Amino acid sequence: MNARLAFLSSEPVSAVKKQSLLDSLRGLLRQSFELGRRGALQEKQARAQGYADGYLRALADVGIANERDLLQLVQEVRRGSFGPATAVFQPEDQSLAV
Repeated sequence: MNARLAFLSSEPVSAVKKQSLLDSLRGLLRQSFELGRRGALQEKQARAQGYADGYLRALADVGIANERDLLQLVQEVRRGSFGPATAVFQPEDQSLAV
């Protein structure tokens, strides 16, 4: 994986490389969320989640992105996969409303 090579270098990560690494993380997160949503086998879900978690940790440990930025990225990808975390529901039949 090319992303590993960026971590081995002692020179600062350019904006293009950083964006590429974050895009790779987005892909891993989408894959993990998609497997969960489709009800894939537990082994596949766990592996995909482990890859995404490890990638998150590596980006944070190396200092490419801080925790706040990574959490925001996860939130954006999650929202794109599942919709907003909360929603207001209105009963279709108003007689059911309390």
